[in-house]
Amino acid sequence: MPIIAVTDPSRVPDGTACATDLEGLVALVRSAGAGTDCVLVSHTEAGAALARAARLACGERTVGLLHVRSTATAFFAAVGAVRLLPQECLGLAGVVTSILSSTMWTRVVLGRLGEPGVPAPTTGQRLRGMFPGARFVVDPVSDVVEPTQDLLAPPGVIVVVASSVAGARPDSRTDLAAGGAYRYDLDLGPAGWRARRWTEATVLTRQIEDVVRHSLEPSSYAYYSTCAVCGRVAWGERCIFCQVPLLVRDDLAVQTIGGIQ
Repeated sequence: MPIIAVTDPSRVPDGTACATDLEGLVALVRSAGAGTDCVLVSHTEAGAALARAARLACGERTVGLLHVRSTATAFFAAVGAVRLLPQECLGLAGVVTSILSSTMWTRVVLGRLGEPGVPAPTTGQRLRGMFPGARFVVDPVSDVVEPTQDLLAPPGVIVVVASSVAGARPDSRTDLAAGGAYRYDLDLGPAGWRARRWTEATVLTRQIEDVVRHSLEPSSYAYYSTCAVCGRVAWGERCIFCQVPLLVRDDLAVQTIGGIQ
């Protein structure tokens, strides 16, 4: 189990090792076996703190930390991608999720604004939110409220959807067909958005397998570093295992690795 998600099983692909408490995370790390690399993947600040505590409790440099700042539907796809990495390439989990994020489209429809994770409402938006049927489309990546009230997904290969009412029929202003993409529906329960009614969707415009394969092509290694402490191939500002700074070779690497732009 090289990848361990710090979240509930409902938020990750089937078969993913996951836990939501320190005891569970430590047990999973230890069950992997002494000297076996594994990566704790989180997407909330609370999850990141829990992952750091688990790494400290295990006292192992074989435990990597990867924090992916994303919504629940985007995190579902990110975990699915890093699970495809070979054991010896886990240090590249960060570049895989970064490339994947560049192929994603994520939007959230909310009945009101002002909650954590969404922009503060303007006066006009605050007034509109007081009326029944209010609807705001938010881009959580750019942190902006879009002028439209329609949620129209672009063509893609996979769409991950979560809603306040699981299985509810969408209204005429919501089109999540995404060009015939394969659809996953998540049940986030009360852990979703605070609004009474909401819908969150992430569309992937490239296959996850293609993203991972591109990141592992020989030509991509020109953009990677080797950790001076552990010798693992790595990418980003720090080695996810040793937490020491890396030589960042190219800030545009995520746009050019494997030709993904």
